[in-house]
Parts: sequence; C-alpha cells; structure tokens
Amino acid sequence: ISENEKHNKLTEILKELTAEGVPDDEKIGGNGRGPVKDLGGKKHAKIIVFTAKKMSCNDLANQLWDEGFAVDCLHGDRAQWERTKVINAFKDGALRMLIATDVAARGLDVKDVGVVVNYDMPAGVNAVEDYVHRIGRTARAGASGSALSFITPADRGKWGAIERLLNPGAKTHSEPRKASRKRRPNAGPRGDVVAFRRDKDKKKKWAPAKRAA
Repeated sequence: ISENEKHNKLTEILKELTAEGVPDDEKIGGNGRGPVKDLGGKKHAKIIVFTAKKMSCNDLANQLWDEGFAVDCLHGDRAQWERTKVINAFKDGALRMLIATDVAARGLDVKDVGVVVNYDMPAGVNAVEDYVHRIGRTARAGASGSALSFITPADRGKWGAIERLLNPGAKTHSEPRKASRKRRPNAGPRGDVVAFRRDKDKKKKWAPAKRAA
C-alpha cells in the first residue's frame, strides 16, 4: 500500500468493522450475565489505530471525526486530565475508536480491544518491541482479536525484522532473492495490508489471516 492510499484504506476497514457491530459477549458485560451495555449508537468492537507521530495522531483523529467516525486521540501533547478522560471513556465503552501513539498507549490496560490497526509502522531501535506491544493490546485474557498492519515500500526492512520474530526460521518477504517480473499476490515488499489474528482458545498465539489488500 502506498502512503497516499493509507487513509482511504483505513476508512474502508473502519466502515467494515463498524458495520459488523459489537461482539455478543461484550453486549452483556463479557460474562454472559448482567445488563446490555448502552453503546450510545457506536455499536462496534473497540479499535485502536496506532500512528508514529503525535501530529499525525491528532490530524488523523480530526479527519476521521469530520468523516463521521466517533473517535478520539491519545498522545503526549494532551494534558494529563484529557488523557485520563479519554482512557476512562475507552475502558467504559463510551469511546470505541481510539487513535494513539506508542508512548501514550504504554500504560493502556483495556482487556476488550477487538482490533488493532498499525496505520504507521513503529520506527527506531525499539520498532519490533513497539510492534509486539501494539498487537498485544488485543486478544487478551483468551479473547479473539485481529491486528492489521499497513506496510508501505519504506517499511520493508522493519517488516522483515518483525516477520523473523513472529515466524523464526521462516523465509521473509524482505530477504534478498533473484529478480523476477512476477510478484506473488499480496506479497509484502512493494506495499501491503498484513493481517494477523488470534482466535479464542487456540494454542498458537498469532497466525496470519487473509490479507486485506
């Protein structure tokens, strides 16, 4: 996927997710008992979209809000009381779509996040660690969850390191190979949306899901 295509792809994914509705177990408090939650019309699984920079985090949240999505953002430039208010709203379910940076989300402890989207891949020396932390926000406590990553051509090297962590010993898309005119469908190096999913009660923690692009 190219940098210019990312926003349109994100809105497409978010529309699909919001159309799916909220998971049944969350409607009744997650324990099969208790009252149905009042979701204020925002009936979809909780979603976190990660960006690399505070400015892009704020700008993306504003753009999505203008497009009709009920969304807020979490980054280091917001006052502490604002961050606390956003986190509490997300935990309670009043807010169900959050745009966040890595640093701001480090202490975010929400057990019922259904989907994580890596809008920007993490960068720097801690890129792999940050990626693992991001996808660890979903599929917690034995629940199911999905993680989607937007891979641009510039992300090829970073994604190769992440693939080696997720699939030790497997040949990655970023390894050198003979030149060819043919390109495998949904291959990573030229840009892609890569999905991983963790299903409830499955022994394998993360498994590749059907690619979204």
